[in-house]
Amino acid sequence: MNPDPENEYYEDVLPSFEMHNYLFNRTLFDTERIPQSGLPQYGESYPESTTSSQSVAAGNQISPIDNPDLLVLNNLNTLQTIDLPLKVSIVFTKKFPIFGEPYEKESPLRCYQPGEMIVGFVTIENTCNEIIPFEMLLVSLEGTMTAPQSPNSTCSKYHRQTFLRTYDLSACFHHGCINPTPYKMGECLSRDPVDDTLYGFGDLKEIFPGAKHKKCFAFRLPSYLLETSCSSSTLDHLPVPPSFGVSPFALGGKAMDIRVNEALGYGRADDQGIPIVTNDFCDKGLSITYSVNLRLLGRPQELYKRFYKRHTTHDYQFIIVRDFSIPFRFTNTNIPACYDGRDAEKQIDKIEHQVAETLVDLEERRGLIEAGITDTKEQDQLLAAEGTDKKKSFGSPTDPCLKTASKIRLGKGFLKTDTQFEVEIQSTDGMALSSFEPAPLKRVALASTKDSSSQLPRYKPSTFSSSSSVFEDVSVSTVPTELNAELTHINFVLRTTDNVLPQEITVKPGLKALNIYSGHHLPLVFNENTPCNFYEPSVFFKINRKFEHYVWELQRLAKRTNYSISKQLYESLLSLNKMRCKGRTLDVFEEQRIRLKWEKTKEGFVANVNVPLIYESKKTRNVHLIPSFQTCFLARQYVLELKIGKNQPLGVPIRVA
Repeated sequence: MNPDPENEYYEDVLPSFEMHNYLFNRTLFDTERIPQSGLPQYGESYPESTTSSQSVAAGNQISPIDNPDLLVLNNLNTLQTIDLPLKVSIVFTKKFPIFGEPYEKESPLRCYQPGEMIVGFVTIENTCNEIIPFEMLLVSLEGTMTAPQSPNSTCSKYHRQTFLRTYDLSACFHHGCINPTPYKMGECLSRDPVDDTLYGFGDLKEIFPGAKHKKCFAFRLPSYLLETSCSSSTLDHLPVPPSFGVSPFALGGKAMDIRVNEALGYGRADDQGIPIVTNDFCDKGLSITYSVNLRLLGRPQELYKRFYKRHTTHDYQFIIVRDFSIPFRFTNTNIPACYDGRDAEKQIDKIEHQVAETLVDLEERRGLIEAGITDTKEQDQLLAAEGTDKKKSFGSPTDPCLKTASKIRLGKGFLKTDTQFEVEIQSTDGMALSSFEPAPLKRVALASTKDSSSQLPRYKPSTFSSSSSVFEDVSVSTVPTELNAELTHINFVLRTTDNVLPQEITVKPGLKALNIYSGHHLPLVFNENTPCNFYEPSVFFKINRKFEHYVWELQRLAKRTNYSISKQLYESLLSLNKMRCKGRTLDVFEEQRIRLKWEKTKEGFVANVNVPLIYESKKTRNVHLIPSFQTCFLARQYVLELKIGKNQPLGVPIRVA
């Protein structure tokens, strides 16, 4: 088949019931083995398992649908891992690799975007003199987030969450053949003359000495995550975040020591599978990493015992015999403005209201228990009938007043005497600063990827008159259509009642990058309605102390009443108790000298000031300004600061897209 490269497309192929069960519905107690001769014919049944009747009975009682926590794919991080003598590689290519044709590698500097496809192949080579059996081959695209588990602790413990994991069925092992591309693929175990690899694997699931096998993959990068990726189903946590920082687990933790080469605009180690490091102003331990992963799983084998690690046990049904991944760079410049328009203060007020109601409820239950009423249902009936007002305030630190009027003084540089001015910064709703990469990195990346067509393979548009795709009329690009207006200037108003007015002022814009994180699920959405004072260290300190008090009170009363509180509420309290915010001001804008035009009003004089936001090229050369984002455990927000004259900077929350 020789398709027109301009019209190439990829098809969504639904797996058969048997294939779906084999790849996705296998549990940790799965003792049934698929016949080595391939899939059974219709009407046939599997031979009885040779395992003990007790294990079979336990396995037959487990339903993958009713017990998703027992699925093998949901427990990959809990499986034991060993390293068999297998040489593996993951190669990204500019075009989907065609059997028998040369390929061109994709640049590791390539930065992918939603809707684009990442294509390539994996190879597995047996470097020992024995046949190596395996049970499952999994090729996946994954997104992983890390954050310090105990921000104030000196020990290096990190919370790690895989928020994105998708599998390419054609790249994973199964007893069948899926070709979602318009290209002709090699038959199973046919030898590719380009690199002398065997395409696919045999039904026996064995890798012979010296044999090198290959499987091709293709993943389309999404714009949004599934709702199940956020335990609270917060819409603002669902846009796929950009790559951020360096994983503390990469290269055994040594990747965090990689420094940026100022001439290149990035840093990178020579080892395969090491991420690109940029000046994105990420704090240690915070990271969002995307990668293509290869995992080879096995069942208990005598051969495996020779490669056990110190703490490996033989008590398992599945074990990872090879785990390998290659990271890639990703950005998302189409993250929309927040759906939740409430500022963070109001969101915290709502949580405090829930805490107050829960504390009142627990206090009343304690009183009922002391009165001899210990039955929970009877307590519920009495409390419902009583209808007690639960809006009770408990002794705890009060919130600081965050919203204050912005005032500045212009001194001797402009007036003979100091005069006070009120400043009102105009809203930037619907506008955003444009994200950018370090200039040297961007030039190299563009030069190396200009001929890449891995962004071309797509769902076939409906404008093409072809009946080969049953999804032709419903398949659309996943790239969002919502765009952000670029923020090129900021406006503010000066007001005064004084008659002596300055004719010009100097304004120095600055940009503050804020990293907000917690070891527990963040219950807040950070948006442009949240005042800048909210991000001050003193405010976060008081929030931490207040919710530490709430946690202590709830734990005390829950223990005395033997009554469990809402898991989501408790998680929110722990998160706010451990929530941290670290900021860094970036000096990236040129200073502006602006002439003022004053207008007479009833109250005094008013001047409308328009400040251009012009980047200073020398200072931004090695800066990586990533888009604003927020996830369940980590967020990056920005504040635009304006230093007027010699006054302290005034801030306004903005988005970067």
